[in-house]
Amino acid sequence: MTKESGVKFLTIAELARRWRVSKSWVDKAKALHPETLPKYIKIGRLIRFPLDEVIKHEQQSLNWVEGE
Repeated sequence: MTKESGVKFLTIAELARRWRVSKSWVDKAKALHPETLPKYIKIGRLIRFPLDEVIKHEQQSLNWVEGE
C-alpha cells in the first residue's frame, strides 16, 4: 500500500489480495468491465486505487437479502 499526501493507495496486486481474486482477473476487469472496479488513477503505466474509493465501492456492492 502506498501513501501519498495522506491518501492511501492500493496496487492491482493488493486489490486482488484484498478481494481474493487473481491479479489477472483485475487486469481483465479493468480492460473489459471497468465499472466492476473502484475508481482508480493512472500514473504513467501504474494503476493505483485510492483506499477510500475501494471501501466505498465495496459498500455499494454489498447485496442485502430482504428479511434478514
